[in-house]
Amino acid sequence: RSLGLRPELIGKFQRMLTQQQYAQQRLEAAEAKVSQLERRNADLATENCRLRSSALSLSPVRRATSMNLPPGSMSGAERSFSGPRCFSVAEASEGALGAGAPGAGA
Repeated sequence: RSLGLRPELIGKFQRMLTQQQYAQQRLEAAEAKVSQLERRNADLATENCRLRSSALSLSPVRRATSMNLPPGSMSGAERSFSGPRCFSVAEASEGALGAGAPGAGA
């Protein structure tokens, strides 16, 4: 029963409802993909930090050898570098890498 509405209005309303449902499905799919990518990014950031930390724990001689450098070619600053600061995803998203951080936009 059409409740006295014209058929073209009913059709228009049904099309609008269908479009809204498709838009909702696309939004949910996009949010799921973003969530998946954020998890993957966090995993990769953790692995990157772990690999950097293990590489920096090598002695200067082993590090120079692994980089095919002569053992005496590393400066004192390179030998004393304590390694990267590993940020969690939460810290990064909360602004721990803000404008004052090295590498942030000028």
